Amino acid sequence: MKQIQGIVKRIWKDLNHYKWGILFFLIYYVLVKKIFHAYCPVVIVSGIPCPACGLTRASFFLITGQFIRAYHMHPLIFLYGGFGLYVFVKRYILNQKIKYLKLWIVLLLLSLIVTYLIRMYLYFPGHPPISYTRHNLLEKHSEIYNLIMYRLFGL
Repeated sequence: MKQIQGIVKRIWKDLNHYKWGILFFLIYYVLVKKIFHAYCPVVIVSGIPCPACGLTRASFFLITGQFIRAYHMHPLIFLYGGFGLYVFVKRYILNQKIKYLKLWIVLLLLSLIVTYLIRMYLYFPGHPPISYTRHNLLEKHSEIYNLIMYRLFGL
């Protein structure tokens, strides 16, 4: 029981520490989703998916046991999910610091960028979630952007 109280205390401490960031994120999510019917600022502005495109949906599929769908939504979900679980166990259950955290984050970001480039080459513009989103801000307000997208991708 004492160990569970320690875990809950560490979680609440972190939630309290990051409360303003969490509040900003929630307000942003609600407002942007209501106004633009999308969440990602890259998609809203350019219509092009970002490197993390599909990770939220993949997380949902992973949590609900739909492992194949999770992989198809974003192939790095198991790597990121495993790392998140590792960090959670180390930080909250074992109350230990994560060794080489910055290095791990850099490696995860590099894997995200490499995977993004591969996915863009193989699947863009038509294979969800690596698909082009019409009616984005640049498309609405820039003829040059429309010309570039048409020349590069036939969009």
